[in-house]
Amino acid sequence: TPDNVKEECFTTALECLKKELNGTVKAECNDDNDYIGQGVKPMDESIKFALNSSECSCERWSETSFSEFLNKTEDLCEHIYSALTKS
Repeated sequence: TPDNVKEECFTTALECLKKELNGTVKAECNDDNDYIGQGVKPMDESIKFALNSSECSCERWSETSFSEFLNKTEDLCEHIYSALTKS
């Protein structure tokens, strides 16, 4: 789960979250109402505006429980929104 993400890693962190949501989370959760897909769509938009860096990788962050993953995902999204709205 991405944690303490620097601005140059925003894009990678969002892509890692998106990959996890579309992979493990979708496979292990009953999502008849497509809440996961609805959550991923805004990430796609955010990725377009986030800074790019090739120095970051998903493997950099440790695996966590699902509840911690959700909490850190929310923290990351708030952090990115805050950084983008300062500009």
